[in-house]
Amino acid sequence: MTLVSVLMVTYGAQEWVARAIDALEANTDPDDYELVIVDNGGPDASTSDYLTTRFGIGVERAPGRARVVLHRAPHNLGFGAGNNLAANLATTPTLCLLNSDAIVPPGWLPPLLAALDDPSVGAVVPMLCELDGTVQEAGANVEPDGRVDAFGRGDDPDDPAYHWVHRVPYGSAACMVVRTRDFRAIGGFDCGFGLGYYEDVDLACELLRREMYTVLVPSVRVVHARGASVPDTAVSLERARRNQARFVARQWPLLADRWHTLDPQAQSHRVTAARDATAPRRVLVVDADPMPSMTHHDLTTFASDPASTKVGAETLTDAADAVRGRRFHYDTIVASSSWLSEHAPLLDLEQPAATRVVSDAGR
Repeated sequence: MTLVSVLMVTYGAQEWVARAIDALEANTDPDDYELVIVDNGGPDASTSDYLTTRFGIGVERAPGRARVVLHRAPHNLGFGAGNNLAANLATTPTLCLLNSDAIVPPGWLPPLLAALDDPSVGAVVPMLCELDGTVQEAGANVEPDGRVDAFGRGDDPDDPAYHWVHRVPYGSAACMVVRTRDFRAIGGFDCGFGLGYYEDVDLACELLRREMYTVLVPSVRVVHARGASVPDTAVSLERARRNQARFVARQWPLLADRWHTLDPQAQSHRVTAARDATAPRRVLVVDADPMPSMTHHDLTTFASDPASTKVGAETLTDAADAVRGRRFHYDTIVASSSWLSEHAPLLDLEQPAATRVVSDAGR
């Protein structure tokens, strides 16, 4: 059974389109996916000609290759409408929105699909990386004014902060996996955003309205060239500004209580609070076993190696530093009686609302 329809909307940038498709074919079992391409044309005919030569117009399934559907749009439909059309041509229970300048790595698909086994998960995204290998986006915050700020930009992807699967407010549709039925039930992307910008942010909010969350799987690292087909011109920047205003007008009830991250250097605790905003419970576990009642929905920080793989777990080396640097963040702190006693003044000051749970089974 084919598992996923990979949707790709193209507009010029023939070199990157070829690289993206080559990586997809090289790093994905052909029996697991079909590729649905909507070609929006471009500034010249090179990309359209390339796709026609490679696949032909219509449906093609060569021996040992994935099924490919190539549809030529009559004019530039834009990102949202183009993906909506591709989704309507898809035949599988799962969609993967994949930019034409996104390069998937070996083994990328199974971990993303596995995250959708949880019915509370509406969208799954990988870590996006720059061409130099640094983090481009490990999920992102959506500010009250609609501005989008990527988590982790410029960081080392091997940092332990990115070694765990967890909810994030939003993740870019440069690579995003969603259920076909959920995408269609929402109506796909809102085509009112025109040629591009903010459709995927709006989709994350529409999923959240239905109590379905976006989850980051940072072990999957997709290289994203960013803007290969739509450079940051004055026209595109104005389009983004206009769509930001439209997005806020549509989604302001969900944005009103969002954390802002305007000064992450001076207020790093706000970044953590924004990242963990959709977690039902935030638990700090200090060299102890997690509570039996905890689930993978809880965001958990361990002071050393995680004691369980059943919960989403961040790993830090200094628990006291987490208490100090993440003021008012934790709902529950699980630690030995001696650690809780030693750090009681710090906990009273920095985490006064946290319930303290004694666990003398620490290692």
